[in-house]
Amino acid sequence: MNKKFKFEYYYLIIIFFILFLIFEGIYYHHYTIISYYLEFLPNKNLGGYNALIWSENGLVEYLQVIILFIAIIYFWSYTKKYNKNLISYFYLIGLTYYFFEEISWGQHIFFWPTPNIFQEINTQNETNFHNASNLFNGLPRGLLLIWCSLTFLLIKLVNFKSKNLIQFLLPNQNLKFLSILILLFVIPDFLLKLINLNPLNIFICFEKCLNELELYNKEIFPNLIIDIIPILTFNFIRLSELQELLFNLYIVTHAFYLSKLYD
Repeated sequence: MNKKFKFEYYYLIIIFFILFLIFEGIYYHHYTIISYYLEFLPNKNLGGYNALIWSENGLVEYLQVIILFIAIIYFWSYTKKYNKNLISYFYLIGLTYYFFEEISWGQHIFFWPTPNIFQEINTQNETNFHNASNLFNGLPRGLLLIWCSLTFLLIKLVNFKSKNLIQFLLPNQNLKFLSILILLFVIPDFLLKLINLNPLNIFICFEKCLNELELYNKEIFPNLIIDIIPILTFNFIRLSELQELLFNLYIVTHAFYLSKLYD
């Protein structure tokens, strides 16, 4: 099995897993509507997102932690063997900080009670900084978004003279696939918030069409117009968690490519 096939297989796994999360999210969030049309489904009071997958300490969050840990191993291997410079060590420190923040510095593993100082400042009553201030959450998240989704464009727009820096920023062109995937799950929600779109103005015609075709039952799903917006913007799941999962997949893939750069 050649390397090209292996990496194609790797990206296919990512695509299928993301599709599973999306379709499961649609099914869970809109179960009432789906069960209305599929009579063989039992009546259940479902809605929102599946806590087993998207809640704190759910499947997605545990995957993020595992992926980050693997990324640190790969990047440490790269730094130790090939590139002992300030940028690499700074990046490694940033990855390590990110990892410990995700596990609340061990609280999610050892389950210690939250210290009083964090109880007062942390919105989720956890031992971490990113839930205590937007400075430690919004700013790092914005930088992560730029790093993971726009690096392949910056390489083309900025004339970097250092070959080593270019290799560090984009060790493999295949990374742009993950960047594009991230943008697909960022842009719709970003545009909606940017222009403050009113769902009622967009889908009023759609509702009229459904009424004329007798496909719209307000007793079953009275908020259909409002419910369509989450589908288009992927907010029927915890979108921030999905975005972080994709960030971490980019980070671990980037670290892997770096570790194999000189093999």
